[in-house]
Amino acid sequence: MLKITVLVENSVRRRHLVAEHGLSFWLELDDARILFDAGQSDAYLHNARQLGIDISQADRAVLSHGHYDHGDGFRFFPADQAGWPRFYAHPDAFAERFGHDMRNVDLSWQVSDQAGLDKRLMLNTGTMEIAREVCLVCRLPELAGSAGISPGFLIRKNGVSQPDLFLDEQILVSRQDGGLVVVCGCCHPGLLHALNGVRQLYPREKIQAVLGGFHLSQASDDQLDDLSRALQVFEIDRLIPMHCSGIPAWCRLKAFFGERCLQLQTGDSITF
Repeated sequence: MLKITVLVENSVRRRHLVAEHGLSFWLELDDARILFDAGQSDAYLHNARQLGIDISQADRAVLSHGHYDHGDGFRFFPADQAGWPRFYAHPDAFAERFGHDMRNVDLSWQVSDQAGLDKRLMLNTGTMEIAREVCLVCRLPELAGSAGISPGFLIRKNGVSQPDLFLDEQILVSRQDGGLVVVCGCCHPGLLHALNGVRQLYPREKIQAVLGGFHLSQASDDQLDDLSRALQVFEIDRLIPMHCSGIPAWCRLKAFFGERCLQLQTGDSITF
């Protein structure tokens, strides 16, 4: 069983909860409690308290990629209560990152700023199992191609700025009775490439659900239609675009997939 609760997303419709441009999920499995991303502030902690979730009980934390709207909230993680859980990230997640017009989009902190985190840091540079039937997958462009990478982003490594290939972006794959559940942060390497990467690692297994940010806010109607047709090949039962996917993209995907395309906002939960 897997229950996913949205701690932070761009939108909210429930009283006493707050939204922000960012993403944070709370994953409850039979043998694990996983915090996947933490938004850009302490909003996820406020919402967790309102929802009756004790974040200090997390035994694993995942940083999907090194952008502020997914990782800056970890500055407020209550490590003083129970220490840090095992913290999974790619080394590039802590590099300098730039978006359009060279504006900073990287994290506002480093591992050395968070007391005790260095002892719990688990660096993933490929595929890593983090719980029973739960894996993190990164380096997606190398696994499935780079044609769909989000343009206009830069990363600075060793003092040199270069196009950001988002090798650090991790997706989470959980094997459930009804098939694979794929959790995305922003899918900067491209949604299709992420799913093709999953297919390579899990051949012949059904993908029952994909949720999270799909980074489609700048996509044209034609591009969205092409994506929708390509996605139909995967026969996904539940497609849940959130965060950076954008409202136009959600509407376009909804037109293609009907009841299979769902909407989740801050405070909502879904069980697989």
